[in-house]
Amino acid sequence: MSSADSSSKKKTRSKGDGEAKTSAAQRKAMKEKLKQDWLTAYVDVGWRKACTQVGVSMALPTYWRLHDEQFADDFAVCKAYQADKLEAVLDATASGENDLTSPQAQLLKFRLQALRPDEYRDRVSVEQSGPGGGPIKVETGDAGRGLTLLDRWIATD
Repeated sequence: MSSADSSSKKKTRSKGDGEAKTSAAQRKAMKEKLKQDWLTAYVDVGWRKACTQVGVSMALPTYWRLHDEQFADDFAVCKAYQADKLEAVLDATASGENDLTSPQAQLLKFRLQALRPDEYRDRVSVEQSGPGGGPIKVETGDAGRGLTLLDRWIATD
């Protein structure tokens, strides 16, 4: 191979590397735009419809959330906006501006419980007591015998 051939291949490689870098930058920009488009759609229409509108799989936003800290932070903000929108629907219904069917009201309740569990969860408390409301008696049974047998076994070794 002559030196002219090798220098022309080097020029071709360097030109190709520049195109690859440009393509990588373009792909990154497209991916970032896709993420922003999905976040915008998510606030307006929710997870499933956002995936359909943007044209991504249902699992891809979860992947982004787990592997991209900025996307995870942006998602948390968008999730709060979505909860605010649902609360506005709840407020409009409570003031009589909006009518919801019973199934719609149940779905709204469950969605708000999922988005803001500290505010909308069902609060349940369970208290246990013994006879007459007193303390529960705890019986140890034959646990002392087990310790005695264990001590004997250790002593025989």
